[in-house]
Amino acid sequence: MAISGIQSGYSAQNVSTVKTIADRSGNVVPVRQQQDTVSISTTGKATEIMSRYDLTQISANDAVSLSDELYQSGVISFQQHSFLSFQPELGKADNVPAGWTNGNADAPGNLIADWENELSLKQSFGADETSLQSTQQMVDLLHYLDSLG
Repeated sequence: MAISGIQSGYSAQNVSTVKTIADRSGNVVPVRQQQDTVSISTTGKATEIMSRYDLTQISANDAVSLSDELYQSGVISFQQHSFLSFQPELGKADNVPAGWTNGNADAPGNLIADWENELSLKQSFGADETSLQSTQQMVDLLHYLDSLG
C-alpha cells in the first residue's frame, strides 16, 4: 500500500547521483558523481511505535504523543504530524469523541472514525479538492498505521 508521506522499509544501499551537462555537440557528459548511503527502515519503526497504541481507543493526549513519536522517527511528514497533533475539529461538531469535546484530553476516542467522519462531512458539503485530498490522505495514513499495530 502506497501511503503519501510514509517511507516503506528500505535496506541500506548505495545510491549514485550523476550530474550531467550537454557539450557543444549535444552529447550528455557526466560532471561529477556522488555516492550516498541510504539506510531507512521506517516500517519497522512505525510497527514498534504502533504496537503501543490503538487508534480506535486513543485519547487526544495519546494522539499527540503518537504523532510526536512518528514524526521524530521519520515515519510521517511535518504536515501529517501537525494534523495529528493539532486538530481544531476536536472542540466543535458532533463527530468527535465526547471526552475530546468536554475538555478531558485523556478520554479515549476512535481517531480513525473521527477522520472518516470529517472526510464524509467535507464530501457532503462540497469542500475544495485540496482539503478533500489532505483529509483522505490522513484517513489512509491512519488505516495503514492501524494495520501495523
